[in-house]
Amino acid sequence: METVKAIQLYRVIEVCARLAMSRSSIYREIEVGNLKAIKRGKSLRISAEEIARYVESLPASNTKTF
Repeated sequence: METVKAIQLYRVIEVCARLAMSRSSIYREIEVGNLKAIKRGKSLRISAEEIARYVESLPASNTKTF
């Protein structure tokens, strides 16, 4: 018997909170193809794996310590 792995999907507003980004920034990243989303009915969902992949693809920042 084969088991199916459950995929955690997040709404755009939840991704905004997780990544500390605005809603328009998330939609822009989806539009340009940097963040892949799944259309479920009229709304978009983003998988936890895709969020992790997106974060790992971001360039390292040169943050200053104060």
